[in-house]
Amino acid sequence: MISFVIPIYNCGDKLEKNIIHLVDYLNKLHLNYELILSDDGSIDNSFEIIKNLAKTLTWVRFVHCKKNKGRGHALKLTSGLINGSKVIFMDADMPLTTDLTIISDLISRLDQFDVVIGSRFLPQSKIKRRVHRDLFSKLYRFLVRFLFPNLNILDCDVGIKAFKKKVFVKINKKTRCDRWSWDLEFLLLANNRGLLIKEIPLIWDEPSESSLNIFSASFEQLFYLFVFRMKYF
Repeated sequence: MISFVIPIYNCGDKLEKNIIHLVDYLNKLHLNYELILSDDGSIDNSFEIIKNLAKTLTWVRFVHCKKNKGRGHALKLTSGLINGSKVIFMDADMPLTTDLTIISDLISRLDQFDVVIGSRFLPQSKIKRRVHRDLFSKLYRFLVRFLFPNLNILDCDVGIKAFKKKVFVKINKKTRCDRWSWDLEFLLLANNRGLLIKEIPLIWDEPSESSLNIFSASFEQLFYLFVFRMKYF
């Protein structure tokens, strides 16, 4: 079984459309899978949509946090619910912004690697994104390379990653960051333990709307770069 874990925060306007699109695609692959939707204290109608999806789709389960604590925390909440031997983490907007053919590649690569990342910045990747986010992304990636030269990963914070279950659960217990820098902390912990990490090309269009506050998220990510530098390097 493949377990898909999807953190959700205030995306009720497109949530059902995204999930149904993903389900339709996975059914065409004839996969044995489950969806675990983790609501991170949404204040819109996201949680009601999640509960309705779980009623109509038997392979959908959910977990709910009353207060918004961050994407990392939402992912941690899923660890005890996973039945699959392989785990794919996917942001809630990814089904409609991403070429989903990457899913089969993620799954197959887990036979050789512990973590597989859909990377936006490999030469073969094809992405479209807004200028101001592209500029911050370049700065952030430069700092990651500078501060963590042993972490040979181009796209640490992309919203689609795959893990062997035991890796996802074990490393999750070690992470302390609950928000956007969860990804970088997870990868640093995995890399320091000698786990095998692989990036593969991604075809992706940045969504026109997002619940992400780019300014607060950017500040947080820059802050944790130096926290992690002192802690893990």
